[in-house]
Amino acid sequence: MRGLPFIFLAAVGVALSGCGQQIPGAIPGDPAQGAVNDFLSALNTKDEQKIRAFVDSECTPSVPPEIRMNRMMPLALQHAPFRVVKFGLRTPTSIRALFKTVEDEPNTVVMTLTEGPKPRIVKILVGDPGLMRPPKDYAEWTDIQALTDEISRDSQSPAMGVAVIQDGRLEIAVSGVRELNKPNKVDIDSAWSIGAIGECLCDTLIGKLIESGKLNWDTTLREALPGFPMRPGYEKATIEQVMHQRAGFPVEPGVQEAEIKQYSAGAKSPQEIRSKYVAVVLGRAPIATPGTEFRFSRATYAVLVKIVEARVGRPYEEILRDQLFKPLGLDSSFIGGEGLPTSAPLGHFPGHDWLEPVPALSQGVIAVGNETVIRMSAADLAHFAELHLEGLNGKDGYLKASTISRLHRGQNEAPDISQQYACGWTIQGAQGIQEWHGCTDSGSAFHAQVAIFPESNLVVVAITNRGGEIDPSPTFQAVTAIGARYASAK
Repeated sequence: MRGLPFIFLAAVGVALSGCGQQIPGAIPGDPAQGAVNDFLSALNTKDEQKIRAFVDSECTPSVPPEIRMNRMMPLALQHAPFRVVKFGLRTPTSIRALFKTVEDEPNTVVMTLTEGPKPRIVKILVGDPGLMRPPKDYAEWTDIQALTDEISRDSQSPAMGVAVIQDGRLEIAVSGVRELNKPNKVDIDSAWSIGAIGECLCDTLIGKLIESGKLNWDTTLREALPGFPMRPGYEKATIEQVMHQRAGFPVEPGVQEAEIKQYSAGAKSPQEIRSKYVAVVLGRAPIATPGTEFRFSRATYAVLVKIVEARVGRPYEEILRDQLFKPLGLDSSFIGGEGLPTSAPLGHFPGHDWLEPVPALSQGVIAVGNETVIRMSAADLAHFAELHLEGLNGKDGYLKASTISRLHRGQNEAPDISQQYACGWTIQGAQGIQEWHGCTDSGSAFHAQVAIFPESNLVVVAITNRGGEIDPSPTFQAVTAIGARYASAK
């Protein structure tokens, strides 16, 4: 299990384990330590129904239960029973603990929790024992390049790029190599995979279509996709509800190449394959009534991409290039493999020899509109975020300020969770730092993070070509270190 970390959202409990033994660092009655115990105790049952009951009763609703179960069950079946060995760093919203598997291998669990007397877990990260170490403090950084070099080195990232725009002034720093153990270095024009940040690009195009009159915020799925097969429960879901992840879409049926081939049934073009995939998504029963619950699904963006294509009448790849990249002058941005320089950084993911390069993604994955095939330089991504910053500060540009404001209108993910989700953006904060609007990718062979601080007229972008879960991620450390300097809370 060591070297194969993963991330998922889970739940909270209140009891401590240890079979009567004294656990170093234990604090009687601490709900966060109880959360660790209850999580491991649920896995130790190896009982799908009991683990599902735990998920249903305790989990935040930000991720469908099926996703949590898909990640929890293999862990339980392959490596339980677990036992806590030591509790580590405890903050108001997080806890770390060292535990051992049935094979007696040490691993760390890192939990992020909501605040309050009965916290709920926002995120659980299981990984290398090195996660027990407290996060490094980068508060004394001297310049952007030195900070980039240091975080890249500390996180063992092959390469890292950071871009900062404040009051219209751009500063860029890059560090490292395109591929581990190879000499070719990244540069300021290197195009990195931005992963799920592509969702914010798609929502921006939707905003443009709304301004042009081809869509409106209340356009229903039935109106947006006339004649397209879908369950009746989806027909009245609005575009805005879809972008807010409140359409009730199920967990996506899969975006791996073998699964896409199965769903595509002989379709050749990306548009045809997307149509087949979206038909599978909309052919499944809703997991919630549209507009009632936040239920995140990656399938959302396959549907939105299909809507963009239907309204423009061209492939999404062309639309993104011609209607977003070109008007904004984003010359180091690409979708798919067309025009992508061979010098683009390779992603890396933990493997048998620690970090291993990941081959280029297949065209099959591109076809369903998966965001991981969009690549942008750090500067291009920062300029894209800048248009949102300007809109949030009341300035019309590529989109009207009123459109930007509505795209960033957050809704609480759940009544007891303060973090808000807008159209692809989360509105969040950290201790001592102003609230920011962020979008993040952390599920691929890259890490990418964008943060917009409207109050300080600041954009921060950080990207690495190192996958796997790290807590905190190197990109989050860069964003918060720069935010603490340039956007400190008053």
